[in-house]
Amino acid sequence: MKLNQSQKKFMKMKNNGYKMIFCIRSDLKMSKGKIAAQCSHGAIDMYKKMMKKHSDMLEEWEETGSKKIVTKCTDKQYNILIKKLQMAEMDYTVIKDAGCTEVNPGTETVLVIFDKEKKVNPFTGNFKTL
Repeated sequence: MKLNQSQKKFMKMKNNGYKMIFCIRSDLKMSKGKIAAQCSHGAIDMYKKMMKKHSDMLEEWEETGSKKIVTKCTDKQYNILIKKLQMAEMDYTVIKDAGCTEVNPGTETVLVIFDKEKKVNPFTGNFKTL
């Protein structure tokens, strides 16, 4: 099967594309609904951040399926990850809960990273998916 130019471009972008990674703190023992809500907050926050800084990256991400991966990590892994991301000057956002339901106010529940797969994978590749 021969691919047309549009399909070739899509495959190239898909294989070298962007993804959004959600790193959920497993030590908090949040319910599925709470995790979904926190990831939703994180997706919106990261999207807004990237619209201001890198709208071209978002456009390519959207054109290639808007890949999102949800992982879990321990509190220790989470804290190490933040330090590594800061050192690498990568784009990320941290969601802090309001504390109305399952966790204390200000608790960091999820960290969201957005970048090219090959740039993100070394940071999160060893985390298990949720």
